[in-house]
Parts: sequence; structure tokens; C-alpha cells
Amino acid sequence: MAGQGLRWCEELDYPLRSWTGKFVGACVQAVCGDYAAACALADQMDQWAGSRRGHAVGCYAAHARALIALSRGDFEGAHRQTVRITPTGTFSAFAGHALWAIMDQVEAAVRTGRRAQAAEHVRAAREAGLAAVPPRPAMVLLASAALASERDAEAVRGLDAAPAGEGAEGWPFDTTPAFTSTSASASAAPRHRPGRGRT
Repeated sequence: MAGQGLRWCEELDYPLRSWTGKFVGACVQAVCGDYAAACALADQMDQWAGSRRGHAVGCYAAHARALIALSRGDFEGAHRQTVRITPTGTFSAFAGHALWAIMDQVEAAVRTGRRAQAAEHVRAAREAGLAAVPPRPAMVLLASAALASERDAEAVRGLDAAPAGEGAEGWPFDTTPAFTSTSASASAAPRHRPGRGRT
């Protein structure tokens, strides 16, 4: 679908609209392990955004790079990319893409020993009212809260509840066993990581 959209953008001369399709393509390539192709698209996005102060496209690039880093186990790298979108624990003005990166940002924070910041990010999302927005924002927020939880029982309840919500079947990539197993792995990250800096 993203490929068809990109072809239409080229045929109909809508270059600005093509960046959304390139972002989707970069994300798919990142999670499928085609890091070179994902990085190439992220480089294009950063190059275009940097010379035009295109913040939204810059956020696309940062999110794609965060997914590449998470897939490679480079959690510090993922954290550096997600804070390009919005500082962990806040939702910056005019950074609408931050709503799509919540769980990736929470995971990066948890896996780098920044669990308190991860919990602050969940709190900020709740204060923004996302828990009341079904299906995907509410589902992702449940899973993110589970990742950030200090209590194993609470984490398990959240991970069980996240893919079971109303309308969740419309988001198959967010309700697969891989989604919950990855989330469970992140929630079990060490509470402290000696030797790692914190920001």
C-alpha cells in the first residue's frame, strides 16, 4: 500500500505527501531487519527536513532510526532518537508524531535504566487523555504502562489487557504474540544499569 501511494505521489507530482509513505516503508524495513534500506530512507528524510526546517519529516526520520536501533538492541541509540521527537515525559507542542512513538519511547527509556522517565511519559499520555481514545492509543498506553511498571503483576495485567480491548483487532501488528512478547521482555529490563548515564 505504501508503495502504491509513493507511485501515485510521483505520477501526480505530490512530493510532500511522499514522506509519509517513505516513513512507513522505513519502519517496515527496520522491523524486518533491512537496516540499510531503512537507513537510506531515514537519511533522505533528514536531508530534506534539515534544509527546510521540516519538523514533521524530521520526526519521521527519528522514529524510523529509533526502530532500527531497537531492532538492533542499541537502546541508547533508540533513546537519543525518540527524544528528537519530544523529551521523554512530555508531549511538545506541534509534535503530533509523538503520539505514534509512545511505546517505542517508553521501551527505549526502560531498557536504558530510565524507568522513572518512562513512567512520566505514560503519565503525560494519560493526562493528555489518550487512555480514553480507542482503539490504538488506549491499547498502546496500556502496554506502555506495563513496560514502565515496577510491579510484575501489574505489568502482566497490562500486557494481557492491551490486545484485548475493543477494536484492537483492527491493529493486527500491535496485537500479535510478537508484540506482547517484546513488551514483556522490555518490562523485565533491569531496574538499574550501573555505568550507564542518564538524562
